[in-house]
Amino acid sequence: MNVPHRGLIRIVKNLDCVVIYSMRGVETTYTMLDRDTRSPFDDSRPNLVPGVPEQRKYKYVYFLNDEEVGLPLELSVVVMM
Repeated sequence: MNVPHRGLIRIVKNLDCVVIYSMRGVETTYTMLDRDTRSPFDDSRPNLVPGVPEQRKYKYVYFLNDEEVGLPLELSVVVMM
């Protein structure tokens, strides 16, 4: 059974939202997952190959007034079982 990874991203006070990107398994490019305005963000996607653990990388960009704030930030690699 694949359990969603909870609480990946927290919205920073005084910012409007965060756009979340992910690469999983053997993917070579980031895919936009969500534009989130509430914490936490849960990644509930199934693994690319059911029953096989996979690494997922995440990066995110914060927004204020529809403009990017700062540089994209990368999170640690998460292993989904």
